Amino acid sequence: MRILLVIACLFACGAAQAEKYYCGPAKAKPPMSKPEVITLNREARKGPAFYARVDQLVMFFKPEDVLEAARANQKHFVDLKIPAYIAQQAAFIDAIAADLPLKEHADLFKYSFRDKFFGTSAQAVIDVLLEQGRASVGDWQHFGDKVNPDLDDAKIILRASQYSGGEEISRTYCTEYGAVLFGALYVVY
Repeated sequence: MRILLVIACLFACGAAQAEKYYCGPAKAKPPMSKPEVITLNREARKGPAFYARVDQLVMFFKPEDVLEAARANQKHFVDLKIPAYIAQQAAFIDAIAADLPLKEHADLFKYSFRDKFFGTSAQAVIDVLLEQGRASVGDWQHFGDKVNPDLDDAKIILRASQYSGGEEISRTYCTEYGAVLFGALYVVY
């Protein structure tokens, strides 16, 4: 059993290595797995969406997907029988639901100003939605770019993981060019 505890990184970093795809720190201990390609559904920017920004990169998530992922995370805490996390997740879900429908794009991390737990809840939602490819990812400097449409709205992202004793202990999501979008660190029970 694992639980998302801390987000390890939320930053952009270096370019792709000699391999076709590269994701994560080059000298990680234990080493990163070979990156998996995740195809994005690219639906989130079609209407007002939640977003998270990493330097010039922006990840967009459909509001209904955010609520669904938050509810799935709450169910995970119910299954683990952790009452405090169940209650905190319920409050996070209520805060999101109170803002719907969105009238314009909204920063998913705005909720962390209301309750420090909500930042971790937002990070857990991002992890779930990126893993499922339920996001739009683009470089704000290239929004509307017809010459480089994949920088405007990427078709794929990469995910690489670290394992210890057969359990996933962390994962890193990157653009196909090697820029880190997001990272998650897990505690294994």
